[in-house]
Amino acid sequence: MKRIVLVPLVLLAIGCSEAANGNPLIGSWKSQDEGCGSYVFTATTQTAISPAGEKAAPLNVTYNTANPQKTYVIGNTGNAIGFFILDANTIKLSTYPGCTYKRVG
Repeated sequence: MKRIVLVPLVLLAIGCSEAANGNPLIGSWKSQDEGCGSYVFTATTQTAISPAGEKAAPLNVTYNTANPQKTYVIGNTGNAIGFFILDANTIKLSTYPGCTYKRVG
């Protein structure tokens, strides 16, 4: 019976990754959409930058990359935001206002 319980836990751990390997969000992103700023993602942090260029303090995050079309960024409170992966250089915020971001650099 213990084997049946361990299999889902292993699969969940594979989907929630802190490593950059296989994480399409790692890097810098900028939006041209009105009211949307920029993001910088590292293997363990997310930094939001307002449209005016004001940087928020980096937040410790983890990622769920189990779905190749959508990556979730999970903050230390357990809240998550999702980004649709449109292609290697384009992502779209899955919630309002649905900003589209292009990879920078």
